[in-house]
Amino acid sequence: MYLPLFLGVALAAVLTSGQAPCDPSVTCPTFNCHPHPNCPARDPLYPVLLPHTDCTKFYKCNAGNACEQLCPVGLHYNSREQSCDWPNLACCDPSIECGIAEPPPSNCVPNANCPASSKETILLPHNNCAMFYKCSGPFACPMDCPPQLHFNPKQNACDWPERACCDPTVPCDPCIPGVTCPPTGPTPAPPTPAPPTPAPPTPAPPTPAPPTPAPPTPAPPTP
Repeated sequence: MYLPLFLGVALAAVLTSGQAPCDPSVTCPTFNCHPHPNCPARDPLYPVLLPHTDCTKFYKCNAGNACEQLCPVGLHYNSREQSCDWPNLACCDPSIECGIAEPPPSNCVPNANCPASSKETILLPHNNCAMFYKCSGPFACPMDCPPQLHFNPKQNACDWPERACCDPTVPCDPCIPGVTCPPTGPTPAPPTPAPPTPAPPTPAPPTPAPPTPAPPTPAPPTP
């Protein structure tokens, strides 16, 4: 498995419908989740993805729960590559012949960012926020995000407009499901360090007492 694929591509994934954008005062919600024995209680550095009985969906683990996610329109979840992929490459639907190369759709165009041969699923932004391109060989094929979602190039996924930050008319409010949002106010200034405590003064040595004078020597007696 290729690390870039696991990180970014693990994705043409999208949030399920009904999941609201982030409210900074609460923990971002997750929906359609249930405990799953294959989901670790503590999320690892890289996401854990599981297949779904519906080829157009998959599960993303979140703190021991499997949360339902949806692939972009026209793609199926590829459990081998852990990404949303062309149905004939995902090999999920038994009615679709598996592994047969298909010519790119007629609306695909050559794109220098699409390598002629790659084992990774490569997604590119489109000038329409609700769309993106999926590479098919050296061609970029336009794809639609599910309704009301925008393509998020940072996540390589279709996402809520507030998180995709594509449309300049929509306030950008990124949020990670299951995680408390950062505050929206100004960043507080770092605390001023306390001045160092001065060292106590070194006591002066005691003044020595003056010497006791010797008693006078008595005069010799007069003869």
